[in-house]
Amino acid sequence: MLGHNRHPVPQALFEGFEKENSPNEAIDEFKSALIVAYEQAIESGISPGLALAAMLDWVSLEVRRYTCMPGIGD
Repeated sequence: MLGHNRHPVPQALFEGFEKENSPNEAIDEFKSALIVAYEQAIESGISPGLALAAMLDWVSLEVRRYTCMPGIGD
C-alpha cells in the first residue's frame, strides 16, 4: 500500500534532479501534451480511471527502464 511505503518510486529516479536546471518550457509542453492526450482519450470513450491507469502503467515501465540503465542506481 502506498500509505506505508514512503518511496513508491526508486530514489535513483531523482538523482541529479534539480528544478533550477530543468528546461521549464519543455516540461510545460510535456504536461500540455499529457493533458491533451488524456482529454482525447476521455472524448474517445475511455473512462478517466482507465486513462489514468494507462498513464501509470506507462510510467511504471519507464521508471523500471530508467532505473535499469547503466550508471543509474549502482
